[in-house]
Amino acid sequence: MQIHDTVNPLLVSVRSGAASSMPGMMDTILNLGINDQVVEALIRKTKNDRFAWDTYRRFIQMFGNVVMNVDIIHSRKNCTR
Repeated sequence: MQIHDTVNPLLVSVRSGAASSMPGMMDTILNLGINDQVVEALIRKTKNDRFAWDTYRRFIQMFGNVVMNVDIIHSRKNCTR
């Protein structure tokens, strides 16, 4: 199992850390390691394409919001599937 493995994909969650506790201020990115090929592998493993594509969507939205500072409201307008 490793990141980008198309047979047995590994997806990880990443959470920022701080020297002192700041409830509600920790940014999280779920499903790091997903890409087009991993989505296809998830579909094969779970036999659930909606789950696989929703997992990818959530990663793109979280990455866009946390890393690229893209407003979630604007990114939802671009999701058509």
